[in-house]
Amino acid sequence: MPTLFGVYASIRVNGKDLPQFKIEFDEVNRTAYCCIPSQAGRNYSVFWKQEEAISPYGAICGRIYFDGSNKTAEATVSDSIPGKCVERTGATISATEELPFVFADVILTDNPNAITASVIPSDIGTIRLTIQRVHKCGLSKYHARPELPAPLVQHERNRKGGGHSTRLGQARLTYHQTRVRTKPYTSSDVRPFVTFIFKYRPASALIHAGIMHPSPALKPTNYARNRECNLDSEEERVQQAWAMKAKNKSSDTRSLEPQGQHAAASSHKHLVKEEQLPIAGFEKGERTHFKLDPPVLSS
Repeated sequence: MPTLFGVYASIRVNGKDLPQFKIEFDEVNRTAYCCIPSQAGRNYSVFWKQEEAISPYGAICGRIYFDGSNKTAEATVSDSIPGKCVERTGATISATEELPFVFADVILTDNPNAITASVIPSDIGTIRLTIQRVHKCGLSKYHARPELPAPLVQHERNRKGGGHSTRLGQARLTYHQTRVRTKPYTSSDVRPFVTFIFKYRPASALIHAGIMHPSPALKPTNYARNRECNLDSEEERVQQAWAMKAKNKSSDTRSLEPQGQHAAASSHKHLVKEEQLPIAGFEKGERTHFKLDPPVLSS
């Protein structure tokens, strides 16, 4: 997502930004919107960076909210320094533990009594990040271990959220953290300085809505052509050298049968001469076998 008022934000999986589609800005309310593809069961992180110091000699507080809830899932304070980056991978429960953020399926039911209360269906499948300008004003203690949120249950007629929500995974160790108290940077900083809202949906839902275009599949003919032209692996070059040598031997052996003894001797000399051809990285006469793994195509 482009920088908004000096702040950049994104959702990451395996350390890489998820692609963003349908980016919109509301400069009056200092809010940016976009859609991102999600995959159930995948851990993710929330990332933001200050392109410029938005609160000189102060700090900023990033608060993360999930699926339309007004309860803060995580709040992180960092100094206001140009280029300062923060990446939150989970909800902190102690100085050294966190519960990771995980994309999950929304449970659908036809029982109206089982529906999760106080959740607007259209807000399911959203990650809201607010950035507020603050001053640090002392250390704070960690609260008691938070209660794990129950899985979202919605009526199967209300599928506006796209089928995914956020859950917190099992506790895991993280780097040591210190909790601090804050106060607004100025009297006008009661409200967030900037807000980012990420609407996450399964890739199939984004494609069906015309928001995201399917990536073209790699054709077998293209792969075969690339495999012949781009032999970047030394192991593959050696393997093909031995395969070519075996093929030449087989063809020369077949050509010996209808010919006389002189032709056989000539072919034998040719084979002996070919046997002495050096292969890069190996001594003469040395044979090595490699197992080549099939190609892995990234999505």
